[in-house]
Amino acid sequence: MSLRTAVECVDARQRIAAAAVAEARVCVSELAGLRSTVVGAGFDTIQRLRPSFLERHVAALLPGWADVVDPYWADTPDADGPVSADRERVRSNADDVAAKMMGVTDRYVDRSTDEVAIAVYRRLRPRAEQHIVAEIDRLVSFVDAHRTTKSQ
Repeated sequence: MSLRTAVECVDARQRIAAAAVAEARVCVSELAGLRSTVVGAGFDTIQRLRPSFLERHVAALLPGWADVVDPYWADTPDADGPVSADRERVRSNADDVAAKMMGVTDRYVDRSTDEVAIAVYRRLRPRAEQHIVAEIDRLVSFVDAHRTTKSQ
């Protein structure tokens, strides 16, 4: 099943969005030094001041992101995860995947009216693509795990 098909179900999309935010928190916790402390504090502040803010927006972005990443996967993953050709296809196109994912996000933000969120996004945006590229293996594993999510 494609990620796009998985996220068509609202319940599955919400579960995948919550898992994505949890995965992002893990990624932030793995940052080194002061950067980890600062980014982690910012992440926690958003979650405290605006509960479900990140999950809600990730859920809204998932269909567009799925349309970007789905073409890199074969229809049938092997039993141990994505077939190596799929993983390599994503790795070799990481810059393109990141740029297209951020294009989806940019268009979403352009429609937003939340000035505070827009300002934070604009500050983080210049390095966003390089962060996606740096975490492309994590993205591959996450997408592969969740593209087979079924509604329950």
